[in-house]
Amino acid sequence: MLTLATLFTLIAFASADVCDTTHPITHDETTCGENGICRIEKIEDIFFTPETKTACLQIVSKKNVISKLKLTVAHNYRKCQKGPILFTKNVTVHADSAKRCHGMSECIDRKCLDIGPNSKLVEFQEGNKYPGHTYCASSCGGLWCKCLLPTPACLFYRTYAVPTTDEKFQIYHCDSWSNSINFQAVLTVNNEELERVFIVQEGEEYKIDYKLVKGEHITIKVKLLSITQETGLSILGKKFIQNGDKIALASISNEIFPLECSETGECNYRETCNCQTAESEALCNCPVPDLYKILDDKHHNLPVITERYHLAAGQDNVPTIRSKHNKLHAQIVIDQSYHTSTIESKIDCSISQTTPYVGCYNCLKGASQNVTCKSSEPTHAKLSCDNNDFIDILTCDKNGIVNEIHRKFNGSTPTGVCTVVCGNKNNSYKIEGKLTYVAHTSLTNKTRSLQAMSKRPNPNLAEEINSEAKRQAIAWQVQKMTTVAARELNRIPKPLPTCKFCGLDHHARDCMNFSKAEKRSKAEELNMCIICLNAHNHHPAKCRTLRNQSELCTARVCGDNYTIHHQSLCDNEHQAPSQAPPQAPRPTPQKVRPSEKRNEEKTLEERLLEI
Repeated sequence: MLTLATLFTLIAFASADVCDTTHPITHDETTCGENGICRIEKIEDIFFTPETKTACLQIVSKKNVISKLKLTVAHNYRKCQKGPILFTKNVTVHADSAKRCHGMSECIDRKCLDIGPNSKLVEFQEGNKYPGHTYCASSCGGLWCKCLLPTPACLFYRTYAVPTTDEKFQIYHCDSWSNSINFQAVLTVNNEELERVFIVQEGEEYKIDYKLVKGEHITIKVKLLSITQETGLSILGKKFIQNGDKIALASISNEIFPLECSETGECNYRETCNCQTAESEALCNCPVPDLYKILDDKHHNLPVITERYHLAAGQDNVPTIRSKHNKLHAQIVIDQSYHTSTIESKIDCSISQTTPYVGCYNCLKGASQNVTCKSSEPTHAKLSCDNNDFIDILTCDKNGIVNEIHRKFNGSTPTGVCTVVCGNKNNSYKIEGKLTYVAHTSLTNKTRSLQAMSKRPNPNLAEEINSEAKRQAIAWQVQKMTTVAARELNRIPKPLPTCKFCGLDHHARDCMNFSKAEKRSKAEELNMCIICLNAHNHHPAKCRTLRNQSELCTARVCGDNYTIHHQSLCDNEHQAPSQAPPQAPRPTPQKVRPSEKRNEEKTLEERLLEI
């Protein structure tokens, strides 16, 4: 059982006794013994709803209110029950690369087949100090790639995480949330008021034990039997990041952290990089969350305050949600011993002033009036209205204490008579007032709607879910098709490039203002790549046009001379296959020497490597 605070306060003035529900407990003479001590044991089940937050229990006799307990629901508390905790550190991720030609360092024999994530290569002396992964990929060899042998080389690269500090962060979900209620209890007995604030978890109880004079005592047990949880709180499934007393929500619930550590400090590396290998290095994109930045971000760190809840760190640095209560069932056990002398009030009092009731009828808030009670010395008086249909307690003293009385009525003009009993005097006054009707908080409408809902047949939940899922899927698909169509209609046509030969708007390969020989001469003069007809800012072996061999010259003479260039620069006859008429006779195959056949089967890449 959790207890945030216990407060004992003697109050010398009357506060507003707002009771949404009242449970009177009548004194029975048969419970009194020969020594003049009476005892009452009573169990009351109290059902709180969002509209009823205060319940009052009163032990009353014909002429006095022996004791009164006002129990108010302040807040609903939910405490995070942590799931598996991942420990991590704030890190920066690095990627180092090293290219080795065939026969050098580890690039021998089976090459990359012998390299694994845990391999420690001499090329990465700094990276080997930290948790990381080692990789190997094939790279180009030969003279153009600065290697003697024309066999593929090895590209080694390693990604690793370097901690910025030694502080450990906790990453966790909440497997469940414990449910508890924050109660405020005010006990009025023997002209004194005792106030306590406490928290009770679901299934547990809290005990109030108050000893009075002459062997009198009162024991109250508040047991929380059940709580109906509020649904639809997405915050319950969030991931948390914590460092000491600082807690924040993880911005992305499926975020991957590069370093996963145990509580003892042993850390393993988890890959977060996306790497693309080039000729001599690996180009890696390694997204890494800055944990300190997340903790200091006002949009993610705790407390988080919304209209429905308040999420903050509790006293033990655990995420706790405070919200309004929904529905709950509490059981109150009262065990009180009191003297027969308390059955009757001995101090006379008088009602000096009353005000008409103001407020609303058929509503949740109800109406209120002020009753001023005077007496020669501090005491309490019993207020009963409409033949004990409504009972409350008044506080009186010689200066006159204003008591605020709250009731709920079904009509706009409340009527009736109230009697105040204290000592040997009875005071009566008429109930007056003019109340308004508030439609949106009408108790009658709410009751009728609840009754109508209870009579409806239970729907097939599975069918409703499937129907709603189909509707949303169709709506999403239509929206996606509409978006794609609108994007295509609004797309601006891409302008033609400027020809580097004549300056007009067309591709250089399509230029007809110069002959092929003139274009070849201009390409060399402008330092253009003769393979793709673009700026000569790349190695010929890396020209992308090599992948599209339909644009390259296929003349036999050019191939034998190992001159690779764009077909628009060559006057030689190309060997492109042509469609022969169906009736043309099939040519007689000629014998080809093995050496000539091997030369014809060589690919462009092999020819480039031989240059």
